[in-house]
Amino acid sequence: MPLVLFVGVNHHGQTIVFACALIPREIEENYTWVFQFIDCMNGVHPGAILTDQCQSIEKGMKNVLSSTVNPYCLGTFSTSCL
Repeated sequence: MPLVLFVGVNHHGQTIVFACALIPREIEENYTWVFQFIDCMNGVHPGAILTDQCQSIEKGMKNVLSSTVNPYCLGTFSTSCL
Protein backbone atom coordinates (compact mmCIF):
# COMPACT_ATOMS: atom_id res chain seq x y z
CA MET A 1 0.00 0.00 0.00
CA PRO A 2 1.35 3.45 -0.86
CA LEU A 3 1.99 5.75 2.09
CA VAL A 4 1.28 9.44 1.55
CA LEU A 5 2.97 11.86 3.96
CA PHE A 6 2.26 15.56 4.40
CA VAL A 7 5.47 16.97 5.86
CA GLY A 8 6.31 20.60 6.53
CA VAL A 9 8.37 22.95 8.64
CA ASN A 10 6.95 24.72 11.68
CA HIS A 11 7.79 28.23 12.87
CA HIS A 12 10.74 26.82 14.88
CA GLY A 13 12.36 25.42 11.74
CA GLN A 14 11.56 21.84 12.77
CA THR A 15 10.31 19.22 10.32
CA ILE A 16 6.88 17.89 11.29
CA VAL A 17 4.39 15.43 9.85
CA PHE A 18 0.99 17.08 9.37
CA ALA A 19 -0.84 13.97 8.23
CA CYS A 20 -0.39 10.60 6.57
CA ALA A 21 -2.59 8.19 4.65
CA LEU A 22 -2.40 4.63 3.38
CA ILE A 23 -4.25 4.26 0.10
CA PRO A 24 -5.38 0.93 -1.35
CA ARG A 25 -4.43 1.63 -4.97
CA GLU A 26 -2.56 4.31 -6.89
CA ILE A 27 -5.49 5.71 -8.85
CA GLU A 28 -6.57 9.29 -9.49
CA GLU A 29 -9.68 9.10 -7.28
CA ASN A 30 -7.66 8.01 -4.25
CA TYR A 31 -5.13 10.81 -4.65
CA THR A 32 -7.90 13.36 -5.19
CA TRP A 33 -9.43 12.21 -1.88
CA VAL A 34 -6.06 12.41 -0.09
CA PHE A 35 -5.23 15.89 -1.41
CA GLN A 36 -8.57 17.19 -0.13
CA PHE A 37 -6.85 17.13 3.28
CA ILE A 38 -5.46 20.53 2.28
CA ASP A 39 -8.97 21.98 2.63
CA CYS A 40 -8.72 21.24 6.37
CA MET A 41 -5.75 23.62 6.57
CA ASN A 42 -7.82 26.80 6.13
CA GLY A 43 -7.47 26.60 2.36
CA VAL A 44 -3.72 27.37 2.46
CA HIS A 45 -2.20 25.32 -0.35
CA PRO A 46 1.46 24.30 -0.34
CA GLY A 47 3.81 26.03 -2.75
CA ALA A 48 5.22 22.71 -3.99
CA ILE A 49 4.71 18.98 -3.58
CA LEU A 50 7.51 16.51 -4.34
CA THR A 51 6.32 13.27 -5.93
CA ASP A 52 7.49 10.55 -8.25
CA GLN A 53 6.37 10.65 -11.89
CA CYS A 54 3.07 8.85 -11.30
CA GLN A 55 0.28 10.05 -13.62
CA SER A 56 -2.45 9.32 -11.05
CA ILE A 57 -0.75 11.55 -8.45
CA GLU A 58 -0.42 14.37 -10.96
CA LYS A 59 -4.06 14.12 -12.06
CA GLY A 60 -5.33 13.92 -8.48
CA MET A 61 -3.24 16.93 -7.53
CA LYS A 62 -4.58 18.99 -10.44
CA ASN A 63 -8.14 18.24 -9.30
CA VAL A 64 -7.57 19.79 -5.87
CA LEU A 65 -4.30 21.78 -5.91
CA SER A 66 -4.24 23.40 -9.33
CA SER A 67 -1.94 26.26 -8.23
CA THR A 68 0.67 24.02 -6.56
CA VAL A 69 3.94 23.28 -8.38
CA ASN A 70 4.91 19.60 -8.75
CA PRO A 71 8.66 19.15 -9.29
CA TYR A 72 9.52 15.47 -9.53
CA CYS A 73 11.93 13.69 -7.21
CA LEU A 74 15.04 12.25 -8.81
CA GLY A 75 14.58 8.84 -7.21
CA THR A 76 11.46 6.77 -7.78
CA PHE A 77 10.42 4.37 -5.05
CA SER A 78 7.18 3.26 -6.70
CA THR A 79 7.20 1.04 -9.78
CA SER A 80 3.44 0.57 -10.11
CA CYS A 81 3.00 3.85 -12.01
CA LEU A 82 5.72 3.24 -14.59
